[in-house]
Amino acid sequence: MTKAEINLPGQPFNASAKAVSPSSILVSWSRPEHGSKSLKEYKLFYKKDSTPEEQFFITKHTEHEITDLSPYTKYSIWVVAYNQNGPGMNSLEVVVVTNITTADKLKTPINLKTNVISPNAIDITTILYVMIACCLLLIFCIGIEMSLLCCKTLNVITLNK
Repeated sequence: MTKAEINLPGQPFNASAKAVSPSSILVSWSRPEHGSKSLKEYKLFYKKDSTPEEQFFITKHTEHEITDLSPYTKYSIWVVAYNQNGPGMNSLEVVVVTNITTADKLKTPINLKTNVISPNAIDITTILYVMIACCLLLIFCIGIEMSLLCCKTLNVITLNK
């Protein structure tokens, strides 16, 4: 082991990440316990779960917001401290999923139930966020009686063989 290798920075610890929007994640970590006096910078690495391609930011701080990410996507994140001798050990990897967009929430079923009626008919019951928004709007605008029509579940799909 060379003298330069002995003087490499230690591993950043307490790495954590939190999705703060559909397109951003706030990452923070603590300085390495060993070799932190001579730190030059940190490289914050991240990659989409579905790709091998790593991306990184260089920062002198122990917190950074990664932006321009894909909504509702899993990312792996880790940090490496650097000094004049080179990189230290990677922090522990953290995995976080960016938030879902409001538009996606409106398309997502929140309660899905199926019931086979016959060999070629299925009763699918679901309540959508769109329906909930419609109900709230109708209750506000025209009162509770008329809104009940909107808030019924959907029973619609028939399969043809």
